[in-house]
Amino acid sequence: MVNNGNIRAVAANPGACTTASCVLGGSGSVAWSVLPGWNLLGNTVNRSVMVATQFGDASKVNSVWKWDSPAARWQFYTPNLGAAVLQSYAANLGYDVLSEIQPGDGFWLQAKVQADLGTLSGGAINLRQGSLASGWNLVATASTITAKDFNLSLSTVPPAGQLPIN
Repeated sequence: MVNNGNIRAVAANPGACTTASCVLGGSGSVAWSVLPGWNLLGNTVNRSVMVATQFGDASKVNSVWKWDSPAARWQFYTPNLGAAVLQSYAANLGYDVLSEIQPGDGFWLQAKVQADLGTLSGGAINLRQGSLASGWNLVATASTITAKDFNLSLSTVPPAGQLPIN
């Protein structure tokens, strides 16, 4: 990407990119290949994921967790419990049952074994300030962007030479 101190293009995205943001166009796909233990994953396409359908194989998955920013609490799913027992178990611990992962959501999955858990295709998700709730957010984006540039892209008018407070 860098040749003798000069930046040169090595790939073209079907959208517009600047140093502060990168907006992808078209479609994309995400393949969930996991290793045993905890995996931090994200839904980077514009389609919801039905958790029990996508991650319901108890021989491969122990649990799936997602932070619900508006409710400020965890959502939890395990294929090892039936629906009624899962509801009771989650409620007793102060969690909600995780049934759906929205576009742009990040989530944790604890896998029993190395496995391919399927692929999801759809339009690319690009997060902006309106994508985030107040407080902590666990999110995913299809943009290849640095943390600094992602933070800058969340402000409409960032201070010159500074990171915005957002």
